[in-house]
Amino acid sequence: SDIGLGGNFSLVGVTLFDTAAENGSIMFLEDGSTSNTISIQGTEIPIDLSYEVRTTKINFYESLELNGKNYNNIFEGELALSVSATGTFTVFGFSQTVTFLETQDLVLIQYYFAESIGLVRAQTSQGFTLSSELTDLLNLINITNEIPTSISIESVEDLSDYSSD
Repeated sequence: SDIGLGGNFSLVGVTLFDTAAENGSIMFLEDGSTSNTISIQGTEIPIDLSYEVRTTKINFYESLELNGKNYNNIFEGELALSVSATGTFTVFGFSQTVTFLETQDLVLIQYYFAESIGLVRAQTSQGFTLSSELTDLLNLINITNEIPTSISIESVEDLSDYSSD
């Protein structure tokens, strides 16, 4: 999958659900890094991107009300994609490495699985905030409107109906 800052990655064997895991324990963890370039006003900027994907068991409930319905044996988990990125600019003849993104969760999903049903709810937060170091540099070289400095998107998906056939 392309995460939008150059570079692709794929995941194999992600654990989303493990009832034997302790509450708060990490069920899956994969990290890595990639290098690529992005174009800013026609200038190719080399970037280094580090990422971590993790799933965590948050809790297990014998009974829980979600979406206005009561479910039994609910597994609550979390999936996070955490990213940090640096880029190398040449300004006034000097090469400078600048932090684009401090380490932050670009995607954070809190999800609930119900016994004999499956996924009944997923709450997703997506977004980023550019580092002040990068925004200061972009202002210095008069690139202010091309890149948003932060984005935040929240969404909730709820199971509305299911059949037990």
